Amino acid sequence: MGISRSLVRLAVALLLVAPALAIAQKMDALTFDSIRQLPTAELADRLLGSRRAEGIRRHELYEHRRTPGEGHVIFYRDTTAVDRDVCAYSTTFAYLDPDGAPEPGTDPGRVPLFVISIADEELLAYAPGCRTVAGQGFAIVNPGVDRDGAIAALRNLAAARAAAAGSRSLPFALSCGDSGGGGACARGDRAILAAIPSEQAWLITGEDGAGSPDQPSIILGRRGESYWEVHIADFGTPRARVSLIWTAIAPR
Repeated sequence: MGISRSLVRLAVALLLVAPALAIAQKMDALTFDSIRQLPTAELADRLLGSRRAEGIRRHELYEHRRTPGEGHVIFYRDTTAVDRDVCAYSTTFAYLDPDGAPEPGTDPGRVPLFVISIADEELLAYAPGCRTVAGQGFAIVNPGVDRDGAIAALRNLAAARAAAAGSRSLPFALSCGDSGGGGACARGDRAILAAIPSEQAWLITGEDGAGSPDQPSIILGRRGESYWEVHIADFGTPRARVSLIWTAIAPR
């Protein structure tokens, strides 16, 4: 009986280890260059496995600028309505690292990669009835910010933009700052808020900039480029304030 139980335990261990080994072997041939050539379904199957890849419709690849050879792939499923005015994407992130230290001078696009972690996340957007607009983005919700807080931040931004576009006095204090001193606030605080591209919101965070977990900031713009941070505090109260902060990022 002892031998039989040992064999059973060994067999179970091999069953658990074998898929990981198979994934590692399949990943040896993957590089950023090859990932760019793969259709979504095939890439999802290779990185996530067939069961987790179900329902995935498209993907985006991001290479980390500061650490060549590192990056991540975001896989997107269909959108769903969270509430009357907020829409969500169910996503899966596959985080990639180089398979060993690349030789000096190696093209980052040809470095072999492996998956270091996989995480499921929900991305949110302000889009009544899930009616998205051209260029619609969906925001990652950073750890520490709960779903209700993220939804409230998106709704508050929509309300603040509508107020700024109107002609009445604003029911909140409004300020604009330019971290690079390049004149981003020259058009006037109210005009900037009214025109700020809320469909380009890509991050809701309580850790960076002016945000806090209970009153997060929204980062808007195109990832990897200059961006606006909008921080809204005490909205709907006499102490309400909206801060616009521009951060310039030099092009590559």
